[in-house]
Amino acid sequence: MASFLILFLLAHTIYATAQQPIVVDDSFEYSPQNPSGIQYFGSAWLTNNTNYNYLRYNATSHAARSRDNGFIFAFRGSSISWYADRGRYSGPITLKLDGATTSVSNYAPSIIFQQELWRSPTLDDGDHQLVVTNTGSDLIGVDSLAIIPSSGSKDIRPIGLGPGALSIPSDAILVDDTDSSVQYSGLGWQQITGSFMGGSARATSNPGDSCTFVFTGPQFWYFVNDLDQNAAVNIEVDGKKLYTGASDTHKFVQKMLWMSPPLNDGQHTVKITHAGSSGASASLEFFMYLPSGSNSVNNSSNSDGSPKPKSISAAAIAGGIVGGVACLALLAGALFWYLCRKKSEPMEDKGALYPVYQAVPLEEATHIPSWSYSTPFDYRNNMVDSPPAYQPSFSRGGVSERTNHVVPGYTGSPEAHF
Repeated sequence: MASFLILFLLAHTIYATAQQPIVVDDSFEYSPQNPSGIQYFGSAWLTNNTNYNYLRYNATSHAARSRDNGFIFAFRGSSISWYADRGRYSGPITLKLDGATTSVSNYAPSIIFQQELWRSPTLDDGDHQLVVTNTGSDLIGVDSLAIIPSSGSKDIRPIGLGPGALSIPSDAILVDDTDSSVQYSGLGWQQITGSFMGGSARATSNPGDSCTFVFTGPQFWYFVNDLDQNAAVNIEVDGKKLYTGASDTHKFVQKMLWMSPPLNDGQHTVKITHAGSSGASASLEFFMYLPSGSNSVNNSSNSDGSPKPKSISAAAIAGGIVGGVACLALLAGALFWYLCRKKSEPMEDKGALYPVYQAVPLEEATHIPSWSYSTPFDYRNNMVDSPPAYQPSFSRGGVSERTNHVVPGYTGSPEAHF
């Protein structure tokens, strides 16, 4: 009996503590104040027909109908699902998860809502990145993303991907590749477009080509894109070489390659030089830096300048084990008391005691209008421009005043649902 109770309680505890999905609504868009939001790239994204938004998660949805429109989202978690409409005017879509490519279809004979278009396999606890691109000329949409956090965490932000990375302080300022404070030297630099910050990045395959960035503050971060072959780069700060190396992956965009050590709070000149072989690519996605006067310097980097993942000490693990055993013992006692008490109680309706709130409405997620149409609803031509987005009351970093960084659809509101 005792062993049965322990097994029952263990199973119940595992079920109760299982990681619940965190739903990221489509309106949780990137902005300087919301750097971990969904980045929409390509020509103007629109909100779907407002007459049907009540059928969508959080009554919002994004859609676009141009080739090469897409979105990008970086996260940490054990899985991710993408929800959107299905309909007649939906086209071929290419999806990349950590560089692995697959094709997704969102076609249906008539429009249906809150459809799970794709779900990832089980993922490791590292950083991950979803890039979805419209490869046709029909509609692509986003209603929500659902992420299962990594074990023991409720934070899905990545450590070293994108401007919202955990390793970057909240008051850091982003300087895109198009900013006038970035100067390029050499004939090989080219502007490339796609799933990049602001829709563009720079790359060169010529050894010796360089770019220079001048800022005033105590720290900076250098972000790159993984290309077919990543070249080694030299990083100099105020004339002193501090790093030589290359990205060791071929699957990410907006990847933090190097984080500077703390610097004196003054003006600094950063020089990035292609130090690899001809044909390999060195890139610049963007820089981020702390402004002068900031007290948010990050000291948690590895010796090579990469962000250091958070770790759990052995003492914390041991404490967790001891606490878990004690918790199981208490639960066993409570269950024994409850069962004894239940035998002496008269039968009564307990239905009102069950919780009616569900944290994430992923079950029964498909909603179809109760009425019917003689012809399928044409939502290709029933879209309206996005209304002015809610502006959050808090501030988060910013973008250099000289950066031409406004992209349609990039005015988001912090509406992640926990």
